Amino acid sequence: MKNLFPILAFVLLAIASTNAQKIDLDKETINTTLMNFPSRDVDSSFQTFSYTFKGVNTLAAWGINSEEAQEKYIKLDGYTPVPSGGDLHLEINLSAINFLGSDVVSRVEKTKDKAGRETSTYYYRHVLTYEMNFSWKMLDRNGKDVSRIPFVTLLSQTKKHQSDEFKTYKEASDSYYNNRVSVNRSIATKEILDNLSGMQNDMNRLFGYRPSKEKFKLWVLASSSHPEYQDQQDNYNLVKTTFENISVGGVTAENLDALAPALDYYKSIPGKYAADEKAHIKLRYAAYYNLGVIHLHLDQFDEAVKNANLLILNDYDKGDGKDIMKEVGNVKELLEKKKYRSRRFQRITGA
Repeated sequence: MKNLFPILAFVLLAIASTNAQKIDLDKETINTTLMNFPSRDVDSSFQTFSYTFKGVNTLAAWGINSEEAQEKYIKLDGYTPVPSGGDLHLEINLSAINFLGSDVVSRVEKTKDKAGRETSTYYYRHVLTYEMNFSWKMLDRNGKDVSRIPFVTLLSQTKKHQSDEFKTYKEASDSYYNNRVSVNRSIATKEILDNLSGMQNDMNRLFGYRPSKEKFKLWVLASSSHPEYQDQQDNYNLVKTTFENISVGGVTAENLDALAPALDYYKSIPGKYAADEKAHIKLRYAAYYNLGVIHLHLDQFDEAVKNANLLILNDYDKGDGKDIMKEVGNVKELLEKKKYRSRRFQRITGA
C-alpha cells in the first residue's frame, strides 16, 4: 500500500503540471473610430458644400418648420457649409403634394358555425390617393452632375394612404372627411420629412466623410493559473483604453507612447515561449495575431504584414495571417483610390 503513495503523488503532480500549461484563449473586443470614405470617387480637395432648395415654401405650407428641417436634413458630413458656390452643390426640387382622390374599400370575412351556417362580416377602410414629386442631384464645382443615379435625379410617386378598418362604410368615410385637414397634413409632413431623411442618408453615403465606430479582436489568455494571465489581461486593457481614446482626426504621439508597453509585451512572448510544443505555439500565435491587427488598425501596414508572416511561419491557424495580409491589401487599395494616407485624418477645420 505504501508503494502506491509515490505513484499517486507523481500522477497528481503530472496532472497539476498539465493544467498549469494548458492554454485557453478568448477573443476580446477593441473599439475604435475610423473615417468612412464616400462611396463615390470624390476629389479629395473638395472641402465646401452649398445647396439650393426649390419648393422650400412647401414645407411651411404643411406646418413644417423650414429652418429646422433644413438644418437637420441638409448637411454633408466632412464639408464646410457655404451660402453658394460650394465644391459640391446640392439642388433640391420639391413640388406641391397633390391629393388626387379618395374612396372607401371593403373586404369580407366569412365564418361558419358548428351547424355549417355561414356568416359574412364586412370591414371598411378609407383610401386616399396622392402624388409626391421630389428630386435631388449633386453637382461638382464645375457644374457636372455627379449623382449618376436615376432615382436621385427623378422621383415622382403616386401613393395610397389607407385608414384603419371600420365596421361600417359611413365610419370609414367620416374618418377622413371629418378630419380631412389633419389627415392631409399628417400624410404630407411624413412624406416630405421621409424624403429629406432619405436624401440626407444617400448623399452622405455617396459623398460624405463620416466617422464610423469599428471593432476588432485580440486574443487574450483565459487560463487563470498561467503565469502570463495577469500581464495578458493588463495589456489587453491598455490596448482597449488607448484605441478608445484615439480620435478619428489622427493617431498622436501620445497614443503611440501609451501603446508602446503593450506592443513590447507582445513582442517579448515569442522569445519567452520558443519551444516546439502546443502551449508555446498558441502563445506565439496570439502574440503575432495581436501585433498584426493592432498595427493594421494603426494603418502601420509594413508592421502588420511582418507579423502576419510570422504568424504563418508559426504554423498555427495560418489562415489568420493570410486574412490580415488580405485586409492590409484592401485598406491600402482604398487609401490609394481615395488619395489619403490613413483612415484617420482631420477632414476640415473644426470637424
